[in-house]
Amino acid sequence: MVRARKSAASRRMIGFGMRKISTALLAIVGLLLGTLFAIPASMAGSPDRVDAAATKVWTIQAQGTLKVKTPKIEADIVGGYIDSDGNGLLNAQPSTGGDIYPFALSNIVVSPTQLSGNASYQAFNFSTQYTKPLDSTAGQYTYKGTMATGKGALALTATIADLTLVSASTPGPLTFSPNPAKFANTVVGGAPTKLSVTVSNSGAAATPSSITVTGDGVAVADTGTCAVGTPIGESPGTCRVDLTWSPSEAGQLLGNLTIAYPNGTSPSNSVELAGTATDTALAGPLTFSSGAFPDGNVGVPSPLTVTVTNTGTAAAVPSSIVATGPGVATAAGGTCAVGTPIAVNGTCTQKLTWTPAAAGALQDADLVIAYPGGDKPSNNLVLTGNSGGAPPSGDYTIEANGTVELVGQTVPIVGGHIDRTGTGVLNVKFNADTVSLELSNISVDPTTLTGNASYGTYTFSTQPNAPLTSAAGAYKYSGDLVGSIGKAVVTDLTLITSANPGPLLFSSGKFPNATVGGAPVALTVTVSNSGGEAATPSTITVQGDGVANAGSGTCAVGTPIGPHPATCTVDLTWTPTADGPLLGHLTIAYPGGTDASDAVSLTGEATEPGRAGPLTYSNGAFEPIEVGQTDTLTVTVKNQGSGAAVPSAITASGSGVAKADGGTCAVGTAIAADASCTQKLTWTPTQAGTLENADLVIAYPNGVSASNLLVLTGEASVPSKTTLKVKALKASKKLKVGRTTKVVKSAKTNAKIKKVKASCLLNGKTLSGKHKRAACSLKTKKTSSNAKVWAKAKCSTGLKVRVKIVANAKGMNKKTWSRTWKVKNDPRVSCTIHGNG
Repeated sequence: MVRARKSAASRRMIGFGMRKISTALLAIVGLLLGTLFAIPASMAGSPDRVDAAATKVWTIQAQGTLKVKTPKIEADIVGGYIDSDGNGLLNAQPSTGGDIYPFALSNIVVSPTQLSGNASYQAFNFSTQYTKPLDSTAGQYTYKGTMATGKGALALTATIADLTLVSASTPGPLTFSPNPAKFANTVVGGAPTKLSVTVSNSGAAATPSSITVTGDGVAVADTGTCAVGTPIGESPGTCRVDLTWSPSEAGQLLGNLTIAYPNGTSPSNSVELAGTATDTALAGPLTFSSGAFPDGNVGVPSPLTVTVTNTGTAAAVPSSIVATGPGVATAAGGTCAVGTPIAVNGTCTQKLTWTPAAAGALQDADLVIAYPGGDKPSNNLVLTGNSGGAPPSGDYTIEANGTVELVGQTVPIVGGHIDRTGTGVLNVKFNADTVSLELSNISVDPTTLTGNASYGTYTFSTQPNAPLTSAAGAYKYSGDLVGSIGKAVVTDLTLITSANPGPLLFSSGKFPNATVGGAPVALTVTVSNSGGEAATPSTITVQGDGVANAGSGTCAVGTPIGPHPATCTVDLTWTPTADGPLLGHLTIAYPGGTDASDAVSLTGEATEPGRAGPLTYSNGAFEPIEVGQTDTLTVTVKNQGSGAAVPSAITASGSGVAKADGGTCAVGTAIAADASCTQKLTWTPTQAGTLENADLVIAYPNGVSASNLLVLTGEASVPSKTTLKVKALKASKKLKVGRTTKVVKSAKTNAKIKKVKASCLLNGKTLSGKHKRAACSLKTKKTSSNAKVWAKAKCSTGLKVRVKIVANAKGMNKKTWSRTWKVKNDPRVSCTIHGNG
């Protein structure tokens, strides 16, 4: 029970090169990989273990590749890092370009010849533990090999080549986004086009010694944050270069943005600059929406609104707007006008009318808009349309005579009418039911009849030069109507101009379901006269067990039902005496009519006294969300029974699941038979994974079931971005010698607190051991979700206290917070390094 909606993970992995896998299959693969092949806890070393750590901080260079054979993924390694605790980040970008995708690294063990550990993206968890470590030539720190998600048919294998580590003390390399950096299309001599490029540093702080650009008309604007002499912070530090482009000639831009930073992993890094320059902007060409008029009748205006779009690089100013073709004219009400500019990529509307003077197709018709000085001097839209023949000069009644044969079944014609507008109804009888076909574009003369007959989405039409035909003056037509499901063969369709009463047509004769011994159920039947003269009922009779005429309708013996389209109503009641189906009739006789009488079958279903339930539910699937978020689900509850269900309890179970206000279901409030109510639920997951053992349970004593339940489902993912909110003593506050101060009050994160490091620094150097104990006293209290730190200074001169907190979790980015406090020199207490004498 999952909603047909792509998760964020699916969307990103599809963009990562998996476009040939359907979303549903990808979701299944992701789920299986996330649940079957996640690294078991028993196999994963603790990130805090010294022997399972990288032992130092590394930068991953922007070189090397990552490939998955099935499904085909080819990506370039564009940077990253590994911390001393064995965690980190590897950034990969599809070789064809696009977004950068972060793989979270964990349990990384580095040696000059081998690298092992895990790399995860969303639900895809690759590990060297299923195969063997990545290998490197001794001392090179450039690794290759494979990582896999697991074993069996669903295993995925990632091939790594030239994964290169350098000491994080080395600046760079730099990466750029977008890459290539492409300017929007630009007009020569027009306003400069702007582009911002984000520069990311994957190593230690890199200080630009030069920022240069090449390419015709490209310049560096002074609004960016990258600057010569201003360091770009250590990974993941970023800055921004703002560029402008004012091309001097049309063509393709070929250029580069290059940033040099001495002593870096690379002496400099660059990104390609691209763009297209065009000559002086031109208006047009124009494009148009459909030029097809709706099918019309002779003498009746047919309206059309055309949307006009300017696809040029300058505004198009119409000098004339002309509509050509017989019966075609422009109409007021649109926004296109002579002298009114149509902006670049802008639109306007032009209204037209077509008043056919004769039956047939519209020919040699156009909408022409001229706009001098444009890409084209003018553009035109071909106009089309079809018209039926001349509508009847008077009204006709269709006699209950003749047949229609369709898909092998022949049905009788039981009446109808054609109005002078060329529209009407043809009634045929399928089994016991009367079916009405809508008639349109009808043209009548003594020997031919043309037009359309429609039922629902099916339309049958006479074909060109093949009307229904009749012997001269007989008005009794035969021939073929052609539709998408075959021919409708019409025989003896008879029209009369001297109108008669009837036949009568009835709305549905089906009663609602009823309960034996319960309250009567009501039904109103609408009676329509399709004849050209009034029909005066001589009798109105009903048949069927428990059926009666309530007498409150408007149909009555002796009261005429006017000529078409007049109607009246018959109000009926049904009080069944036994369970089972109703078989009855409502019959109205009207002397002198097309038929002596007309009738409608009365039907219904009676059951024994009703019982509540069972209940049915709409979808119970919560939307996929991240841990800590809340999704609201509205469940529609329907009582399928014949008696009201009165809830005695409504409970929601499952981790993070709760009932919410706003629904209509309530304890003690009856859900009527065949009626519904709504129950609102919320889900706030506290951990990633599938929602399990969750239900909505509604109990209703004495029902068909004592209670009913709906299984609730959902999928929670780890938040993709780490947050770390620290409440701490302001940096401007100084510590007092001899007093214990709570410098960090709390540290809240949606990930896990990985490290809390408190240090004492004397004249900028970190103290340890007995020197630290002589100068200060530090106390930390850390859980996975919070941290607190107390500090007590024992001297003041040159002493500072520093706290660093790191939060991280599998699949999330690392977040670091740090702050340093000075110590008051009042009273002044000299700091003496213990044992220096």
